[in-house]
Amino acid sequence: MRGNEEVVDPTLIDDLILPEPDSTGEGEHPSQSGTAMAAVRFAMELKEMRQSRGLTIKDVARKANLDLATLSRLENGRIFNPKLDTLGRYALALGFEVVLSLEPIDPAYLD
Repeated sequence: MRGNEEVVDPTLIDDLILPEPDSTGEGEHPSQSGTAMAAVRFAMELKEMRQSRGLTIKDVARKANLDLATLSRLENGRIFNPKLDTLGRYALALGFEVVLSLEPIDPAYLD
């Protein structure tokens, strides 16, 4: 960990209490929906992929033409509703593309 970055432990995602919304930042929202948690997990996966490739967050920001502060908040679980374009640019900078899919959920969840 570099500097004073706050890291969200992936094992604690389901227990995460999200902060109140902030008018700054991309799509920050206090939702605890499955979609918001999936976005946090996805961002953490991108961070792990970046680190495994030996890239710094500055490298990705430059390659993806994205704001360094936005990427830092995204990687550290502080943006809960990122733009698809942001995720796509980040993935592309790592040599991947974002693919959306639908997965069935537990029918009990719908009751």
